[in-house]
Amino acid sequence: MKKSLGMANTKVIAIIGAILVIAGIAFFATSKGGATTPMGKLEKAIADLPVEFEKTSEDFSPGFDIAKMNKKIEEDGIYSMDLNLNTDYLKAIGIDKAGVQISQKSLPKDKKAQLNLSVSVGNMLAANIDFTSIDEELYLNVPSVYEKAFKLDLSTIGADLQNDIIKKETGQDMSALKDLKVDLYAVPSTVKAMKDEYFTYVKSEFETLKNNAVVETGDLDTKLADSVKEYNSSKSDLEQLNIQVKSQDVKALLKKSIDYYEDLQSRQITGMDLSEVQTQFDDLKKEIDDEELPEVFTIKALLSKDNKLVLLAFDVEDSNLNLFFVGEKNTTDHIVVTAVNEEDKIDVVEFKMSTGEKENEIKVNTFDDMLKLSAVYGKDEKSLNMDIDTSEDMSLKLQGKYENVKPGVGYNFVIDSLKADYAGQAIDFKGNILFSLETPTIEVPKDSVEILKVDKDELDKIMEKVEENVKNNYGFLLSMMGIL
Repeated sequence: MKKSLGMANTKVIAIIGAILVIAGIAFFATSKGGATTPMGKLEKAIADLPVEFEKTSEDFSPGFDIAKMNKKIEEDGIYSMDLNLNTDYLKAIGIDKAGVQISQKSLPKDKKAQLNLSVSVGNMLAANIDFTSIDEELYLNVPSVYEKAFKLDLSTIGADLQNDIIKKETGQDMSALKDLKVDLYAVPSTVKAMKDEYFTYVKSEFETLKNNAVVETGDLDTKLADSVKEYNSSKSDLEQLNIQVKSQDVKALLKKSIDYYEDLQSRQITGMDLSEVQTQFDDLKKEIDDEELPEVFTIKALLSKDNKLVLLAFDVEDSNLNLFFVGEKNTTDHIVVTAVNEEDKIDVVEFKMSTGEKENEIKVNTFDDMLKLSAVYGKDEKSLNMDIDTSEDMSLKLQGKYENVKPGVGYNFVIDSLKADYAGQAIDFKGNILFSLETPTIEVPKDSVEILKVDKDELDKIMEKVEENVKNNYGFLLSMMGIL
């Protein structure tokens, strides 16, 4: 990766490193409530953050049991989601309705996944594409193009590409890929499994960092304390913890994290020359090694009197990055990110959730109003109205309501209106989103052909049929596009 990508520089290294430190503390936290040491207080405060986020989510749309949903999808990864959008935007040219349908199903521990995409224009189904992955087999099914699904055996794909017919049809020498194998399920199948594996992978580097780190109570930085009061005057009796970490330990943790990402890729794809990718990883690690950082840098944490994390402050080169958690009921009800750069300009990202008797509201503002979001949840009807505006003359407005809510399991969100507007040109959609954590059914297509293993005669017949179907089903559209 080139340095121009901004991946390896002092600020990015320090900030990403600090985030990994905080995440590691949360993951490895061992102290229980009532801990009195600075490290114990820090561990508990950081470990409580995910709980605060879940409370904020549940308070905004009560009755969904967000915590149960999050835990279930994190632990088993099972879900299904169906999105249906329709519009009358093309009515002016005689097409009453056009739409798109997207369906996803996931059974990661069973090594199964499915994605279906359908596009309709008027009474015509323009396309219906289905991808099904089952263990080592991948199926592509496009009924309007060919009546059978095309099948690939990913465990033998390299050997299958050596077929003389494939070489002749493509005009390419595939010998370099003769040992290619792809295993989509070689990596952890769930968020929890990947998180557990990652922290096991970097355990040695993190423990070294933690053992070398110094966490101690410090004199309260009045400037930081005053900045907290700007957003929430009730936050008082603050306690400051100073976390000092060695830059060499942060670099080691970052490089080990890169090794883990590289390892994930190498497990999924084997038998292919990945030297260029390897070089990019090596270059990135070298840039991290070569980057000049202060020997030790400090993260300041302000805790409330009930041991809640209120502020994390990072000093990076000539900039300061502050993360405020200053909600009244839950600390994550109000989050503010400020960045003071070399010109002393304060950039702000602010998230604020408030509850009322009938409605709850979320407001988000980003740097100089580049993006503004407002979401209002109506408790009685389970309605959701959302407005998103950008500084680029773009806006998105959503109106809808939740039906058939099964706490901790799923819901159907009816989209009454989803209006996208750019420079005064608007398109309006209606439809629904059906989301469920119940176990979906994913089956092998009833009829398939292993496309890389057919002989010349069969391939010719397939191509002839595909060409015929494309002309019959899409001839009109292709003609309009000037392709036929």
